[in-house]
Parts: sequence; structure tokens; C-alpha cells
Amino acid sequence: MAEYRIDDLARRVGTTARNIRAYQQRGLLHPPRLLGRVGVYSETHVRRLRRILSLLSRGYDAPQIQELLDAWDRGLDIEYVLDLEEVITEPWSVEDPVPLPADDLAHRVGDERTIERLEALGWLERTSDGAVFQSRRLLESFEEAHDLGWSREELVGLYESLTREFDAVADDFVSTAAQRLIADRGPTWVPEGEQSEELAFLLVRLRRLTLTTVRVMLAGALERRTRQEVQAHLDRVARGRDD
Repeated sequence: MAEYRIDDLARRVGTTARNIRAYQQRGLLHPPRLLGRVGVYSETHVRRLRRILSLLSRGYDAPQIQELLDAWDRGLDIEYVLDLEEVITEPWSVEDPVPLPADDLAHRVGDERTIERLEALGWLERTSDGAVFQSRRLLESFEEAHDLGWSREELVGLYESLTREFDAVADDFVSTAAQRLIADRGPTWVPEGEQSEELAFLLVRLRRLTLTTVRVMLAGALERRTRQEVQAHLDRVARGRDD
């Protein structure tokens, strides 16, 4: 069985030695076997750490994780927490749908054509008595942008464009991950047992890394583009004054 020192273990599961020590202090991770004065970790620690990191990524706090791990230690079934199918189909974030009665729909969302386009995007779903906007945050952003002066038609066009762009980003990330797995495991590989858990862990981390990357890159692009646009406007004003 493979053995690891703390730095090797941290690299193996994608965390830090500091985090590992913190998990030990909280009682989430069993202490290592001592070899002289050096702590030696095993594959059991690898599996447990992966569970801890996966649960953390799902929003569980330390007491909840401790309860689940205790159940695992007692042999109780907590596989639903890391079930592969759930990981694959789970929404990227928990959204709060907003019911919109029929008499409120046009006022808050727009005309029939706008409603149809939002429905095609998956943002809105018709019901017998109106519709449901799938995300309160998206609806609030939509309404705030409209209040700032954008027409609803402009906004939906922007959302349609962004959807295409984000689909392309998602395709790139997921395709890269799939190619890596196929290259590592072979074209006929089917995850079973612990390999399913490993794949689930990879997918959770892929989501987190993708969101972090997109947020940081988009923030930088917005800052650069805003600066360029402001400077271009000031240059135009200056040229007009010179004329």
C-alpha cells in the first residue's frame, strides 16, 4: 500500500499541508502513523480527504462533515453524498425560482416575444397560471439592468450571446477533462467502485476551478474594456473641443 508524507498527501489530493493539519485538529481526519518523528499517511487518508474536500465543495460545514464521516465509520450508507449521477446532474448552484402570475408576467419580463426568447434560454418556464423564472438572481439582474436603461430586447440578445460563449467555455473545460481521463484510463474505461468516487471528486473540482477561472478572467476583461472605453470617450471629447 502506498504511503505518503504530508506534503506528498497534499499534492495527491489537491490541497495543502496546512489544510490537512486543520482537518486533523478538527477530528475530521485520523492522525498519521508515526515513523520515528515523521507522520506517514495511507490510501485510507487519501479516500477520507477526498470525501472531506468533496463535502466542503458542496457547502457542508465542519460539524455536518463530522456527522457524515462518523456515519461512514460506523458502516452506514452515505454514498448518496458522493453519488456519481448526482454529481453529474447537480445544478452548479442552488437557485431560488420566482413564480410570476400571468398578470405580472408582461410587466416584469416583457412582451410575448421576449418571454419566448427567455423560455428558449431556459430562464423561464410557462405554467398554467403564468410562469416561473428559474433564478431570482437572474431576474433581479434583468430588472435592474432594464431600470438602468437597457431595453429588454437588448438584454435578451446579450444573454443569448453570452449563453453561446459560456457553452463554448464549458465545452472546452469538459472536453479537456474527458480527453485527460481517456488518455489516462483508455478509451473503454468505465468507472467502478472507488474510481467512480474519484471521477465524482474530479467533476466537483472541475466545476469549482471553472467558475473561479471565469470569474477572475471576466473581472479582468471588464476592467480593461471599461478603461479602454472611458479613454476612447475622453479622446473623442478632446478632439471635438479641438475642432
